[in-house]
Amino acid sequence: MSEERIESLVETICEQGCAHVNQVIVLLQKKDSPKGLELLTNTEKNSILQELSSIMAVYDGSDCSLQSGSDQKRMISLPIYTQYLGAKLEII
Repeated sequence: MSEERIESLVETICEQGCAHVNQVIVLLQKKDSPKGLELLTNTEKNSILQELSSIMAVYDGSDCSLQSGSDQKRMISLPIYTQYLGAKLEII
């Protein structure tokens, strides 16, 4: 599978929100196949797991808030992948 296809799947997963991304990560860590990823090879699933884990590493805790220095900022639920790439939107 191409890198572009992996990125597209990651973006699709991220568009469903933080809770969904965390569920997919847990399933992939358990070597289960989340819905929509059943036909992927183990290598492809591992690539998606690594990418999702990298994206979620910017969040502090399961509430999907970002840490910026000492103040915590709540991010609105636009695609996490877009936030990860730097197009962050804040609720003021």
